[in-house]
Parts: sequence; C-alpha cells; structure tokens
Amino acid sequence: MKKILFLVLAICALAFMLVSCDKGTEGLEFIEINDGEYGVKCGEAVNEGEIVIPSKHDGKIVTTILSSGFLKCEKLTSITIPKSIKKIEKGAFYGCDSLESVYYKGKIKGWCNIEFEHSTSNPMSVAKNFYSKNTLANEIKISGTDKINAYAFFGFECLNKVTIKDVTAIGDSAFAGCSSLSSITLPSGLTSIGKLVFSGCVKLNSLTIPSSVTIIHPLAFYECTGLKSVAFEDNENWFLAKKETDTKGDKVVVTDPAQNAKALVKSHAEFWKHRVISNG
Repeated sequence: MKKILFLVLAICALAFMLVSCDKGTEGLEFIEINDGEYGVKCGEAVNEGEIVIPSKHDGKIVTTILSSGFLKCEKLTSITIPKSIKKIEKGAFYGCDSLESVYYKGKIKGWCNIEFEHSTSNPMSVAKNFYSKNTLANEIKISGTDKINAYAFFGFECLNKVTIKDVTAIGDSAFAGCSSLSSITLPSGLTSIGKLVFSGCVKLNSLTIPSSVTIIHPLAFYECTGLKSVAFEDNENWFLAKKETDTKGDKVVVTDPAQNAKALVKSHAEFWKHRVISNG
C-alpha cells in the first residue's frame, strides 16, 4: 500500500513540475503576433535571475522572442528557450551582461533553423555556456537540415569542434566569434559560405573546402588570424570577381595551402571568390 501511495505521489509531483515548467516564468509579457502565435518579452520578470520561456501561452504557441525583449534584464543569469521559437528579433539580449547559460529545449538542427535578425538576437553574444537538451554544446554535430541560418552560433565561445553533414549553405556570421573553435568539418554538398561566417575564429588553423563549394564571401574568414592552411578538394577553375553575380574574373591558383590561407584572409577584403561551373 505504501509503495502504491509513494508512486502516486511521485507521479503527481512530476506532473506538477511539467505543468509549472510549461507555464514558464511568472511575469513574462506575451504579445499576439498573428493568429495562433505569441511573441514574448521580459515584462514584469525584468529582475529575475533565471527565466523559463514556455512553448505555449493561453493555448497558443510561442514562436518569437521580440525585439529588445530582454534588454533591461541586468540580473539575468540563465534562460530556457523552447524548441517552439522560430525567430529572435534584433536586440533581444542586448546588454544582458550577467547571462551565463542558455538552455535550448530542442535539438541542434532546430537551433540552426531559427531566424536571428542580428548578432544581438543570439543570447550567446553575451552568454558563456549553451546547452541543447541539457547537454553542453562544446562539440556538436549538425545534420538533418540543409542550411545553417545567419548568426546561428554567433559568439559561441564554448564551441571547439563542429562536424557538419547535409548542409548546403552557411549563412552570414554563423560561427563568428567562436574563439575556441579549432576544428570544423564541412560537408560534401556545401555550395556557399556566407559573409563573416568564421570571423574571429582565431584558433581555427586549417580547413578543407569541399569540391561542391561554388561561392565563398570575401569576408568569410575575416580576422581568422590562426588560419595557416586551406585545402581545396577541387583546385581548378577558381577566379576572383568584383561582385557575386560576375561570371568571369582573374584566375586564382589554389594548389598551395600557404597561399590559399593568405588569399582567403587578405584578398577577400576586396573581391568575391567563385568557382567557375562551366568552361563557357
């Protein structure tokens, strides 16, 4: 009888915890952004140290963290973000200098697909530790998505190793400011590397560019001061162009790894770099 009573009490306690978690932190402000969806901001929870954003409010899904939503949360040390979030607007976490940890309830591929309007949209622009499903993200594998959105991993100082599969495009500043990132594996099938993608990745010292890549933005490796060698799987038909839409330009030889690194870091300040698809 005691065992049954204990089990019932345990189930009730667990149910209460789940319901409480789903409600999120008291005092948060919710604004309906369209039919069936809410945006969230700190509201009266401005002085809370730990904030949990719920996935639903009044039966409607919470999809957006609103512009400057947590701007004045100077005491905020941790925030929990549900996998229902699809967009984080500009300045959402600007000035949250006490923020230590970000807990994302979804998988890494879900985080890759969030629309970040600006670098200040990403809580990791100020925070130190990122957890996906309660696991610290210092080594991650990205798969199951065809794109990594702009600013997705901006400021992830905890990140030191990344393995990417399936992805065909990496958005602007996706890994900018990942100052501990020393190893990244780019997938076959990747076609474009955006602006400032690896900017400030000072510990990244070598990289292999898959043969599928056709476009590398001129500032993709800006301030990658540790970059010493870049190997191109396809070392032919590369040229420099003054703008992205150009189809012809000055041919570039990419067979020398040392020269490749110099070209990526220095020449990119003035030119786009493309791989010619046809001989025409």
